[in-house]
Amino acid sequence: MRWDEPGRGRTSPDVLRYNEAAARVMKENGVAVDDLYSVIKPRIAELQSRAYDSDGHYNEKGNQALAEAVTKTIAEALHQRPRAMRE
Repeated sequence: MRWDEPGRGRTSPDVLRYNEAAARVMKENGVAVDDLYSVIKPRIAELQSRAYDSDGHYNEKGNQALAEAVTKTIAEALHQRPRAMRE
């Protein structure tokens, strides 16, 4: 049984629908979003795990790319905090 058969996981179109819904909810509630899908998508063939025919997990390079993106976002958010909160 493949992971993307009914009841086994999400397919690429599902990812887009889930991301759009989540972005809408986060925006309505003033929650910052770090769009990691946009980091992975252009290099998905290189960064995605080969454990299955189709997989939502990433290899070492993919995990590194995601970690770098998250680190950058956190550093930018910390830098933008009011000075009193940084001390």
